[in-house]
Amino acid sequence: GLFSNVSSTACTPFFYGNYVQVAMNTNSRITLTLSSGGVEEYVVTSLPSLYLRGIFHMGPQFCEWGGKLQIECATTGLVGTLGFTTAGFFGTGQRHRIKGSVDAVAHNQGKTSTFYSIAGAWNARVVATRAGSTEEVELIRAPDGEAERPAELRELPETLPYTMPSYSLAWPRHSRQVWKDLNEAIANEEWALARAAKSKVEDGRRAEEA
Repeated sequence: GLFSNVSSTACTPFFYGNYVQVAMNTNSRITLTLSSGGVEEYVVTSLPSLYLRGIFHMGPQFCEWGGKLQIECATTGLVGTLGFTTAGFFGTGQRHRIKGSVDAVAHNQGKTSTFYSIAGAWNARVVATRAGSTEEVELIRAPDGEAERPAELRELPETLPYTMPSYSLAWPRHSRQVWKDLNEAIANEEWALARAAKSKVEDGRRAEEA
């Protein structure tokens, strides 16, 4: 079969002291054309958020996903859901754990029937277990000789050389302009001003999207 994906995703950052949450808002449709000629359309209704922990070097520094990924298919009545569990503020819990299911939704009744349960860690091993059975389908195979795959880069990739025109610093959307007041407040350890500057940027973005 063939498939096509038409999507757009908007990312909104929220700052919470020592970590940043990047919320993902998506409008994504995947069309699958089967070899039999049938067509199925899958809609991504929600995406998990990306969390960047320890941005001020308080506690461990790492990235993780948290929240729900959900994909629905009106043609088949199937709904796939994956919940990404975070390790918490201090990073002491298990990281990169996921749990979900593939369900059939009875139209106009709101009832669901589970076909598969899904569990594991996306950087290690993930299996799907058929309802009423112990049979497992390995969705992500555990790496050979390792407990888990590296979830973060051990070394940053080499940055390609680039130049920006000097006048770009005056662009209102340039990151240095957007976060200028916040950076200055943090450098001067003026935390009340830093919170106010951060809120001003976030409130401005929310007003633009409204």
